[in-house]
Amino acid sequence: MCPAINPDLSFPSIKSNYGVALLDRLTKSVLGIPTPETELKPQKLKEHFEGALYELFLLKSRLQEKCSQMEVKCREDERSFHSAIERLKKDLTDLSQQFCKLDTEVHMVSGKLVHLGDQLERKNLPRKRIEEARDLILEFYKFWGFGGGSVTNVVSAQSDEAQLLEAATRFKNLSSLCLELPDDERFLNAKQRVTVACQHLDTALLERFRANFLTGNIETMKSIADVLLLSKNYSQCAEILVEETVKTIDPNKIHFKDITRCLVSSEKLIMTLFLRPDSVLMQLMHSLFTTKLKVYLSNHMKEELNAQAFLTNLYNEYRNVEKLVVELSNELTLITDPMQLSKLFRELFAPYLVDYMKRESDWLTERLTGHLEHYYQSQRHQKRALNVSGWLNFDETSKQKEVAVNIIEDIRRAAKRCLLLSQPTAIPDNGKFIFNCLYHYLIVEHVDYGVTLGLHGLNIADPRNNNPNLVFFSIIHEATSIFHFFEKTIDESILPMIIC
Repeated sequence: MCPAINPDLSFPSIKSNYGVALLDRLTKSVLGIPTPETELKPQKLKEHFEGALYELFLLKSRLQEKCSQMEVKCREDERSFHSAIERLKKDLTDLSQQFCKLDTEVHMVSGKLVHLGDQLERKNLPRKRIEEARDLILEFYKFWGFGGGSVTNVVSAQSDEAQLLEAATRFKNLSSLCLELPDDERFLNAKQRVTVACQHLDTALLERFRANFLTGNIETMKSIADVLLLSKNYSQCAEILVEETVKTIDPNKIHFKDITRCLVSSEKLIMTLFLRPDSVLMQLMHSLFTTKLKVYLSNHMKEELNAQAFLTNLYNEYRNVEKLVVELSNELTLITDPMQLSKLFRELFAPYLVDYMKRESDWLTERLTGHLEHYYQSQRHQKRALNVSGWLNFDETSKQKEVAVNIIEDIRRAAKRCLLLSQPTAIPDNGKFIFNCLYHYLIVEHVDYGVTLGLHGLNIADPRNNNPNLVFFSIIHEATSIFHFFEKTIDESILPMIIC
């Protein structure tokens, strides 16, 4: 039931005819001819509209009232917020003033403390130096023959690295004192004893350095290296590190990835221990190339190997070590000049590359000659002068692509090795030599000889034989295919060397 409408409320006038006509058209368009059930009742519709408008009016009134209350509350909150801000600003100003006063007092006190510390240091420094001089004289007195000091007591009395390091510091000062004393009979024996004691102490420290390297105690290694910095034995620390690092690499079971990882970790250790890590790293690289890799290459390229195995191993190991050099240049931060590793690389392979081209040419000549001899033997054919008649069986002179493929494969292998292993200035000449071998054995000795035999067979063919001789056409077909292989081999393998 719709609520009663207050007559005091005024609503905008509505043209009833327009709304009724619109509803009537909509109803008829959807339902067709109206029936009593679908008949439009304007009065009832008007009552519903008026009721809905009244409810909206009440909702608007409530919302306006609520908005007014919220506006009042917001204004009150704003006033309280501004009051709190002003109060906090005042507190901050007071605290800043107090902090400035406190900071001024702290600076005054710290200045007085520094002044007092300087005064204490000026008072205590001479006393401390006197005590150090006294201890130094007493230490020297032991080696003068009156205190019973000996090298054995100095070294064996130490139980750990800390005591050894402390003794090394004392002896460094004692050595400086000995340099100031004259070499006369009063001090000569004592100075000699101090020198021997320092040598034994350095030896003990080096042994501890090696032991701590094996256990991975980097901190103690750093302390020992720092103590020995001004000693003649300082370089032996680097030698020990290089020696023990290289020992971990087995020349009979070398894995180049493991070598890279080992050297990267060793570089970090070297940078931690030494003041000049670049020289120590190069010392390690030199030891690696001249010992382990040298033995590795000698095991893989023995003189008793046949030529093919030797050249194959040389090519493979050259590529492996070259890849190792590139990885080390990229991974090691201390390698700023790649020529340092390139020099070690060249020196490593120099003994094997001196007579490389002679080995390559001998192997290539032997292989290509062997392919042709094996082919003609399989055909039961013996190469003779072409002016002899009555000896040729045309079926046995058919060209076999297998022979050409074998020759070309050997040429490709030789060219690939030559491009990698030859000196840059010798690559064009070596490429010409390989081309001459390809031309001589494939074209002259194989294709040209076969075509000439085919022509000779046509000349001596019996004209009374009704069956045509088609062997020559087969020879020409195979020769054409071989020429395609020949051209492709020149483009892919020979030209890169000629234009190098």
